[in-house]
Amino acid sequence: FDYERNGFISAQELKYFLTTRGEKLNEEEIDELLRDMDIDQQGMLSIEQALTLFFVGDYTE
Repeated sequence: FDYERNGFISAQELKYFLTTRGEKLNEEEIDELLRDMDIDQQGMLSIEQALTLFFVGDYTE
């Protein structure tokens, strides 16, 4: 789901990924989700962070 292939998941990529899988989240909910998941406060998720959070359920560095 790194559509830009830059190693990170942006808010737009996260929204597209979730909505194409049936999630019905508005912009505010997407932004909140990204803020909650963005461990290092870069405004994006690394691929490692995203995969760990989605498939394991927790991320710790």
